[in-house]
Amino acid sequence: MTMLTCSAEGQSDGLLETGSQPTPWRGDQSFNQFNSSAILRQTPVSFESVDNSSLSITLPPASITAKRLKKLAKLKIIPTNDLRNHLLLDERDGTVAIYHYTSVLKQHLQAFQDDGTKASSNQVAGQKVSLPKELIVETLNTLKYVIFPVEPDSQSILRSLVAREKFDPDNCRLDASAWQPAAGDNVRYEYWGARLLRLYDELENPTPRGFLENWLERKSGARYVMLVTLAGVVIAILLGILGLAVGILQVWISWQQWQHPVA
Repeated sequence: MTMLTCSAEGQSDGLLETGSQPTPWRGDQSFNQFNSSAILRQTPVSFESVDNSSLSITLPPASITAKRLKKLAKLKIIPTNDLRNHLLLDERDGTVAIYHYTSVLKQHLQAFQDDGTKASSNQVAGQKVSLPKELIVETLNTLKYVIFPVEPDSQSILRSLVAREKFDPDNCRLDASAWQPAAGDNVRYEYWGARLLRLYDELENPTPRGFLENWLERKSGARYVMLVTLAGVVIAILLGILGLAVGILQVWISWQQWQHPVA
């Protein structure tokens, strides 16, 4: 119902921070309190300046698309059933988890609309319970505008994920007017901002993958410079070997001509 995996108290804090363990549901927490505490607001992030607030971090537009994650950072997009793991980067495995059940998220939004609930509340009329509406809208916006924007390559990746990884087909027909009348780029991401920043940093400074990249420096710019330098050294060695072979051949020909002069 909430798309959040819960457990009894006593789980390791270190494991919880990685998103690898369920969130503990304390005995004194109500259903709504648990939902609100499972994913917390952090420093807001946006993809263009929406106000003059110095508290909002601005990222370049279209900087964290599925196309860039796959081609630049060499990350594999994997599905997750736990909303807490949305946009979670696993550097070791080279994966980024995406919560993809947009049809379920829209059902939660429908509950707010049916009961005339204010956008800032997660307690609807008649004591119904739901996730915070801002969290639902942010999650939908990350899918519609950030990861799978309307551009051919990212949309092609999305269709492939639906066909091969059993992503929710509803992702291919998201209508943002149902939850976001304004342009999606003008949204400030308070729940998912930290993970968006982490993905952006991964794109700017990709984690080395494979033997050669692990041997080279961590920073992408230095790594590419070293790759070019290494390629130049290899080419120089090959040219040197070729030149040595040609020189040996010329010496052998000259020696043969000296041993067997033509009358």
